Amino acid sequence: MIQVKLTTTNGETKTIPFYNKQAVENFIGFFPAKLPLGVAVCIDAPLIGIHNGWIVGKGQAVDISTNVGVVVK
Repeated sequence: MIQVKLTTTNGETKTIPFYNKQAVENFIGFFPAKLPLGVAVCIDAPLIGIHNGWIVGKGQAVDISTNVGVVVK
């Protein structure tokens, strides 16, 4: 198992186990689209050489005044 640790900018952490490097690469490939625009998480997976990398959101922006998603192109 490859343990991948995600850390938000406010310090919350979550560890996700993956079976192989390809699964981690797939996750890194699709995860930015799931994060709101401008949100970033730190990713650590030392077993496969990822140390303190950052994934930045490219998904739908959120209007924090109304908590409604706003499509940004």
